[in-house]
Amino acid sequence: MSWSFSIILLIILLYLGKIWLDREVKRQVEKTRLHFQENRLIAMGELLGNIAHHWKQPLNTISLMALNIQKQSNKGELTPLYLEEKLFDIEEVVEEMSKTIEEFHTHLTPTENMEIFSINQTIKTSIKILSSSLEKSHINIYFIDTEICEYNGYKNELLQAILIILTNAKDSLIKNETLKEKKITIKLSKVENKINITIQDNSLGILDENLHRVFDPYFTTAHKTKGKGLGLYIAKMIIIKSFNGSISVHNQDGAIFIITLE
Repeated sequence: MSWSFSIILLIILLYLGKIWLDREVKRQVEKTRLHFQENRLIAMGELLGNIAHHWKQPLNTISLMALNIQKQSNKGELTPLYLEEKLFDIEEVVEEMSKTIEEFHTHLTPTENMEIFSINQTIKTSIKILSSSLEKSHINIYFIDTEICEYNGYKNELLQAILIILTNAKDSLIKNETLKEKKITIKLSKVENKINITIQDNSLGILDENLHRVFDPYFTTAHKTKGKGLGLYIAKMIIIKSFNGSISVHNQDGAIFIITLE
């Protein structure tokens, strides 16, 4: 009787354990999904800030053109030819603004198919996307490429990974108020059949006890408003799963991230 009761009790415990485990897995999946979304919203905020920066000058130009049209009209000197010329100029400026939006959208939309693309150009695009926030934070960025590197893969996913690392470097530099020049240096090189992308900042680096954890999910030393520590984890997953590559980090006059693509 005692033996039968023990078996029944064990079955009940296993059943309850399975229910708890299923719920915990679902909770963790939902937690990860929400944090991915939050990370994406933070990135979108950064993107909108950069678009606003790129639109500032064109909007000023349109405003001046509209003011000139109004002045000509007030003086009774507004001719159909003058109006047509100014409207054409405004249309050209608006078209350039539209191209800016389309460019950001194209580069940040995940690609479904592999394609041969220039890594040099992808890095330049990442610099352009972050240019306004880097400029606002007085951070200089340098890109050194010794040769043209092309790769058959998912261009926009590599762009996302590079943006994550650059944003991480930017945030570290912003917190360091002692530097005379804040800078990020990107180097692109090819060794035999491997392509190396090195991203280095000249900030304080990463604490030695944290070096082995920086790519772990949910690990972060930043304020909670900066995300939940998924950024570098996402970058690592992109490099490993989409490019069969590797990513590492060490300290040398700041933090150095090395991406290697096979």
